[in-house]
Amino acid sequence: QTMPTRQDHEGVNFYAPHIRNRLKLGNIAVTLGAEGLIDVDWPPVILVTTTANRTVLLPAEADAKNQMFFIYMLSAFVLTIEEDSSTTAIGTLAQNEGAIYYCDGTTWRRFETDIA
Repeated sequence: QTMPTRQDHEGVNFYAPHIRNRLKLGNIAVTLGAEGLIDVDWPPVILVTTTANRTVLLPAEADAKNQMFFIYMLSAFVLTIEEDSSTTAIGTLAQNEGAIYYCDGTTWRRFETDIA
């Protein structure tokens, strides 16, 4: 019996079970009572609950090259996402909004979703 395979866009074979495994993303649920700091070692999906409008800081760009986080706001407040020095707002999230934040090593970029 052979393992089912698929080909990527360059024609390289890989085993189909790896497709499912790569889509299993770890997550963390955090409750912010004050300004928060995302740790570079956190899993890629962050579910945020707050008790008021809050700010969360992304990791330093130099430490987060090729890092990606999907941040989803659960509470009925506004979450502001800023870079690590707390001088530049990269985006805001209201309740049931999420966005992907990606760092290339020098800049954090926001990719929005439209999922409720």
